[in-house]
Amino acid sequence: HHAFELAGQLEPAYTVGGDHFDWSLDGDRLTVTVLNGEGNGLAASLLTAVTVNAMRNARRSGGGLVEQAELASDTVFYQHRGARYVATLLLEVDTRLGRVRAVDAGSPHLLRMRGSTVEPMKLDQQLPLGMFAETRYELQEMQLAPGDRLFVVSDGVWAAEPPGQEPYGQRVMARSLRATRLQPPAEAVGTVMRELHAYHADSDLRDDAVVVCLDWHGPRERSMA
Repeated sequence: HHAFELAGQLEPAYTVGGDHFDWSLDGDRLTVTVLNGEGNGLAASLLTAVTVNAMRNARRSGGGLVEQAELASDTVFYQHRGARYVATLLLEVDTRLGRVRAVDAGSPHLLRMRGSTVEPMKLDQQLPLGMFAETRYELQEMQLAPGDRLFVVSDGVWAAEPPGQEPYGQRVMARSLRATRLQPPAEAVGTVMRELHAYHADSDLRDDAVVVCLDWHGPRERSMA
């Protein structure tokens, strides 16, 4: 798709955990969600699967981001009564215009690279999905410029903290993101993950981790019939 490129990577890829990413394209509407499921193991994986399925069901019924977040939140709450929850970032991109809508329900972090400048996108952090009954969510909007790159990283990336060092996301990760400037998204997510592992050296990552990269190339011209 020449208006945008999208790639994501989950680490460790072959174990069961709560982190996940999901995407769909409906015409000019690209929806991307990154989930930071609480806990580890099968219980976390099942919790994330329930959340993803609820959001997909809302989307297939024509629901926007708010409806997707609210249905998923209610679904998780009525299963677990607030004992389990899923921090989730929901993004919807108009691939023709570069307009982004977002619902920040928890902890995944959104960063924009414009040229060689990396900056966190400040979103109003709302309650994770499933924490309380009947939680209502609000949309925020932002505009991309042609050539912008968005990164979404889970807490397993951002907060990864080797013994005696600061968390990866505090300063080190921005260098990794800038190093990807000339790479396509599929290579960029691998670079960030490799840098994360290198930063940890001999210590294992204690959490699963997701990196998603989205490039918006600019307005897509509609083909003439």
